[in-house]
Amino acid sequence: MTDMTKGANTPVPTAPLRVAVCRRHVPGAPVVDASVLLLDANGKVRGDRDLVFYNQPVHPSGTVRHMGPVEGDGRIAEWLEIDLPRIEPAVRRLVVAGSCEGGFFGQVADLSLQSMTPDGSTVAYYSVTDAATETAFVLGEFYRRDGGWRFRAVGRGHASGLAGLVTDFGIAVEQSAPARPPAPRPQAPFTVARPETPQAGSRPVPPRREADGPWPLEVRPLPVPDRAPAQASGVCTGRGRGVVMLTNPAPGRPALLDYAVESEGSVFGHTVRIIDEYGDGEQLLRGSQDGARGRTLLFRNGESEVALGIEDAVDWRLSLHPVETAAVLTGPAQGNGSEVFRYAGPPALLGLRRLTGDEDQLATRTVQAHGRTVVSADTGGRSRPVVGPLWVSGAGHCYVLVSAGDRTGWHIEPTDLQQVPAFGRSVSGHGYGVVHHSGPETDVMLTHEPRGGLDVLAVWALDERLEPVRRVSIGGGLQRMPPGYLQIRTMGHWTFETRG
Repeated sequence: MTDMTKGANTPVPTAPLRVAVCRRHVPGAPVVDASVLLLDANGKVRGDRDLVFYNQPVHPSGTVRHMGPVEGDGRIAEWLEIDLPRIEPAVRRLVVAGSCEGGFFGQVADLSLQSMTPDGSTVAYYSVTDAATETAFVLGEFYRRDGGWRFRAVGRGHASGLAGLVTDFGIAVEQSAPARPPAPRPQAPFTVARPETPQAGSRPVPPRREADGPWPLEVRPLPVPDRAPAQASGVCTGRGRGVVMLTNPAPGRPALLDYAVESEGSVFGHTVRIIDEYGDGEQLLRGSQDGARGRTLLFRNGESEVALGIEDAVDWRLSLHPVETAAVLTGPAQGNGSEVFRYAGPPALLGLRRLTGDEDQLATRTVQAHGRTVVSADTGGRSRPVVGPLWVSGAGHCYVLVSAGDRTGWHIEPTDLQQVPAFGRSVSGHGYGVVHHSGPETDVMLTHEPRGGLDVLAVWALDERLEPVRRVSIGGGLQRMPPGYLQIRTMGHWTFETRG
């Protein structure tokens, strides 16, 4: 362990580190929020996502995380995780800072920073003894040197709060930093030990003397995965919320993603999102729709890498497989849970029906060679069979995704377009379906009996390959219908009746 003075530096192991920003809990004292800035060779962030703090707790690379506070026996530790071996090469420094809410750092008792290795050993400890009227404080920084990492005790204050501090490092702040929500209390593997603590009064007390040394924080060992087998096998495991970067085994083509995610008990289960370079997320999986275990398609646009954000999860396992290993859909198929098929036949109908007595999600989608994904059919939790278009682009093949809960059994079957019902005067059905309008464009009366208040009738025009190209109607009433194939999307009963 290294007990440090302001300005001193020390080598630290290139390992996943846990960093605790500590203070004594004193009634009426200001709240301290910890943050990390990832800086390039110019000492600036590369974008807003290079700030990790309570409102943005995970860096897109997954290498820096804000884990939240843990409190016990009159002490508070705000925990950060920094995975030094995986820090991107463009990042040269990691600045650990704090911002003060409702006062000044001179009113914070026993402010300090402790850096710990996976086995719980403290490798750097710095106690702040000279804080005064600052509202933001750079406690220390990790920086690259001679192929390794070092830590420097900085101890530099700012009077402009978090917004002013991050502006100095290249983040444009339009407004003041957002107000902190009620602090979460995650079930983190950190505790504050139980040495005797002097009783604090109602007013802040001075910081402890540096000679008092670090607090005896207890940390369960942090598992350090061997990343070489993970990269070779395409298997990635983890626990809790996180961001993981997956590499496409065959760039330019999609890959199969097998997943097993144990949810933490939230209403909708876990969520897995595809995160772009701006930090925005597009939902890939949700536990209530896709189950805890199953298969889906990743790299749908042929990307070389994809960042996945995992939320509301406990333990999870992701593994990649070549898309060629997906089963080929040539006739009827059945199974349980979410699955992926390859299809290389002509445009067709795709029938979908439930084989079990549950009411969980059951739907099908088609994914084309160029990545476009559209809904084919959705049962809406019912046992009634439904039908959708099996669209095939000019590439001559597509992928079929079945989205289902773990316990949901299903049957799918491609059928010839001759099975599409044609309507002269009228045609009706229940739920998702496809009809063929062989006459000229005409007025059609649409009657719709919704299944629930959110059920809306939508009609899409399909081209000769059954691609949905235009939504021609939403809701009932008199509508102008073009000739050709039409897809109906609803959970309720519908009727088409021509006029004239």
